[in-house]
Amino acid sequence: MTMKNFLLILIWGFTFCQHQCFAQPLGFVQSECGIISNPHYSFEYIEISPHYYGYDLLHNGYIIIEEVEFEPGPCPVELKFVDDTTGFFISYEPVLGSSMVYKIINDSVIYLGLSKCYLYNSFVVSRHTIYLTTGVDYQGYFCLAITKLSDLANKKSFLNMDTIAPDTTFHDTIFGLPFCQGLNRLDFLYKNSSDTLDYTILFRTDTLADIAQQKESDFRIVPNPASDFIRIFSPSNENVKSILILDNLGRKMKYLISDNTTEKVIYIGDLDVGVYFLFLEYGDTKRVYKFIKI
Repeated sequence: MTMKNFLLILIWGFTFCQHQCFAQPLGFVQSECGIISNPHYSFEYIEISPHYYGYDLLHNGYIIIEEVEFEPGPCPVELKFVDDTTGFFISYEPVLGSSMVYKIINDSVIYLGLSKCYLYNSFVVSRHTIYLTTGVDYQGYFCLAITKLSDLANKKSFLNMDTIAPDTTFHDTIFGLPFCQGLNRLDFLYKNSSDTLDYTILFRTDTLADIAQQKESDFRIVPNPASDFIRIFSPSNENVKSILILDNLGRKMKYLISDNTTEKVIYIGDLDVGVYFLFLEYGDTKRVYKFIKI
């Protein structure tokens, strides 16, 4: 790619991802904690052919995501890390008109969901939860959304509107301790032509154990406790997309892309003795189970 073409793509990507709007989102009032610099991960704009554009997400120079489409292609927007291997990546997809959110764990990339329109800003509350505000107010077109995305719970939309709403308060639950000690609310300020609007999310914090559940008619993990292998039996009509195992501190132990069988066998002999949490993703649903390694 020539330097001229690269600069054109860079300007084009900036225009799509950071659109200047007539109204001014002032952002979250609270300060974000826990975000670190991580030079091992980066993204770059790419041009595959004269009409196909996109981006690469790289870890130590190796591609872990590549997204390319017919112009206008997707573009990377934001990359935030909470430790050496765990972070959140946001891109903008012009065809869908939405901001796409992924969680990065080492070289594994988990799609968390999307929020319509351009990214205004994001707030990483914990290693499992990110809030983002998206929208546009330009030449008669308006949208504004506030969305929570997590690898432990389903997507939750607080605002998803096409007309200005008055000050509003919402309630939510997050799992695991927030990075900012004592944080129990987020305030997003949006300034329109006549007023500054305050959209507030009040949340309580639950531990991982609070969402571990297993119902008779649901997925089954046997044996439990276990020493070498566990088997996951799923309902016949549910195909698991991915399996994530975390220890009781929330650290990733294993991440597996699942096949389409209803029985999964996972080796756990290499795990230390203790309590673990197994996260299953199937369809648009995520479910959490607790098991014990002996």
